[in-house]
Amino acid sequence: PNVYAFYDKNAKELTAKGGAAATSGGLIVGEKGCLMIETMLNKRLNAQVQQLSRNLSNNKPILFAVNTSSHGDHCFGNMYMPVTTVIIQHVHTKQFVDQHMADDKKFMIQNFGQGRGIEEIKARTGDILVEHGSKIQIDLGGEKLVEIIDFGFGQTGGDLFVWEPQSKVMWAGNPIVAPKPALPSQTGSCCCC
Repeated sequence: PNVYAFYDKNAKELTAKGGAAATSGGLIVGEKGCLMIETMLNKRLNAQVQQLSRNLSNNKPILFAVNTSSHGDHCFGNMYMPVTTVIIQHVHTKQFVDQHMADDKKFMIQNFGQGRGIEEIKARTGDILVEHGSKIQIDLGGEKLVEIIDFGFGQTGGDLFVWEPQSKVMWAGNPIVAPKPALPSQTGSCCCC
């Protein structure tokens, strides 16, 4: 309960073929507030996920936002999050954004097109940084604990996995893009990529 995934309406069809779908994300709601996974590419998409958060959580605050990757489609929306939202990133993601923001914006414009709000993006990096090979735990209240884990290099040097043990749901960002069954479900877990 109170664990949600948001993804492109064509995601199941695309991922079944081993193709890439639009950036997915999620929301975990506790008694104190919410943790959002991925802030998306631009103002429009970020506004959509913030509205989803308000609707699904009965207007609880977004206390934390996690970027599972250093790529712009996962973290460019950070600048649109409330100033009270704590951004969580891998230490490598912060370094990448600090050093390569202009190049990543060019790359994203090449792939997603001009006039989508990418040009106006300004960096907002992590308030909490996850170190290589480590994990942190976030308490959202009401026994809703969330683990944010670095398992090592996946697609980038700063991949994070978000694990919600009550529901046995994990967000993996981009490191896992494959046709089913990409992950064995022997534990009864669900993977939301």
